[in-house]
Amino acid sequence: MLFAVSTFIALYNFTQHFPLYVTVAGLLPCVAGLIVVALLWTPDSRSYFSGHGASGHGATA
Repeated sequence: MLFAVSTFIALYNFTQHFPLYVTVAGLLPCVAGLIVVALLWTPDSRSYFSGHGASGHGATA
């Protein structure tokens, strides 16, 4: 949800007369959210969250 709101705000910033660095800085949360989503779709992450991966609370051996 937060990723969608951040993306909407970043797109809205492109329609306004803000300095370019402000508009580009508004894209940073979108890029971070996109990276997080991509990392959550990796096979290691998928197996961890389905209960077949690392044991414990995020501890790796």
